[in-house]
Amino acid sequence: MSNNYLFLMSFLLSLLSACNNEVVKTSERVVPSLDEPVYTASGSTPSADSINRALPASGPILHAIIAADTDDEMVGKSVEIDLENLESLLLSIQDNTGLRLQIRSISGNELTRNKVIEALNQLSVGPNDVVIFYYSGHGVNFNKGSKWPSLVLAGRFLDLDEVKARIKAKNPRFLMVFADACNNLVQVISSVRGTRGMPRAKNYRDLFLNYRGDIMASSSIPGQKSWGSHGDGGFFTQAFLNQLNEELASASIPSWQAIMERAKKPLPTYDSEQPFQDPQYEINIRRVEASLSSLEGSKQGEFEPVHVIPPSTSAVEAPFLGTFEEKPSAESLVADDEQLFIEVLPSSPFRLGDTMRLNVRNGGREKGYLLVWDINSAGEISRIFPNQFDQEHALGAGKTKTIPENAFSGFGFTIVEPVGQSVLLALLVKKHQVQMVLSERFEGLSAPTADQALQGLREQLKQKLGENGWAMNTVDYEVVD
Repeated sequence: MSNNYLFLMSFLLSLLSACNNEVVKTSERVVPSLDEPVYTASGSTPSADSINRALPASGPILHAIIAADTDDEMVGKSVEIDLENLESLLLSIQDNTGLRLQIRSISGNELTRNKVIEALNQLSVGPNDVVIFYYSGHGVNFNKGSKWPSLVLAGRFLDLDEVKARIKAKNPRFLMVFADACNNLVQVISSVRGTRGMPRAKNYRDLFLNYRGDIMASSSIPGQKSWGSHGDGGFFTQAFLNQLNEELASASIPSWQAIMERAKKPLPTYDSEQPFQDPQYEINIRRVEASLSSLEGSKQGEFEPVHVIPPSTSAVEAPFLGTFEEKPSAESLVADDEQLFIEVLPSSPFRLGDTMRLNVRNGGREKGYLLVWDINSAGEISRIFPNQFDQEHALGAGKTKTIPENAFSGFGFTIVEPVGQSVLLALLVKKHQVQMVLSERFEGLSAPTADQALQGLREQLKQKLGENGWAMNTVDYEVVD
């Protein structure tokens, strides 16, 4: 075995285990997805390669190559979140612009240098097409005079500069090349989501149809580590998507310069030796004189605004806006805790400022309608689902609902005071029972402790609903300083 081989293996092991100061990365977030998920005939969600929306067979194309190191033991979980967020963003761009989406997603054991180069070589780009290249995984800077990282692909390297050069040679109208490289994972949720309004379809069209040129970005400057979390993915990916969503919701003309300038602000880390990572970008774009929105497949006025949820800073009561007229069914759900399962993600305890998600599964044989209340340690009751932002609370037999569903749902649950033991109560009812529950103002039942408030809420729900036709379950979680 040659000395050169031993040196390379030693270098790679030190890179992957320590993510030393030669390593670079990127991250940040948030944009909503318009439509219901696309399902295959078997009912499962398809991979990015199999997504095919009903759009015109001609017109500009949005080409996307996503390279994600999801198998890596250290960064894989964070990278999976980045992959999910990017695929949701791409679908949202397609839905709002009329660009026909073609995704090549390379991850797991398929992620090799040859596979990525093959995907780059196979790109067939038209003069009005958009190309997005995104990488999430390990990166390294070899100090070759470039400020951009080299991507680590199954033990081999690919310069981000080379990726850009290969795509730019195909003359796309608009090109974005991003790398979120070297995720040093933190074991806590650490994302604080900015205030977001309702993204506008015209802003999608303005940003992705009315520009020509290229944008290149990475999550940190040479000599810095980049960070992410198991709960939210890469910090830079989160930051970028948050700023993109802010601009999509803007009432003024959106600007790529504004998005990138805000997304490059220093990001706090958990490393005392490097308390911040500093994203970097280069932008070389100009507005297209004639809007591509008038091209075939993306005509102005064909798209409705996207309805997105501003994030909640706490679990707040939100009015439900739907109406129901269904008469009671002869079949009814059973009031059995074993039928309804609820869990908090990632896991308790939570610290102030952390974000929380919920998984609720209908283990019964019939479709029901889900409601969820939060009861904090001070005994204060708040209904957190459904709300004015997410009213899709029908839950089929054997199905699981994640709340919020993903990074593009437009709202989130941020942990706030008081500290102590809190509890979530999930209720599954028949359709005709929904208004019976929503007509009550249960926050008036607040008690000195979460347990006392929970007991009061349980009794009120049982009195309102009777003995049959519903299912209920609870889960405790702890909030600490």
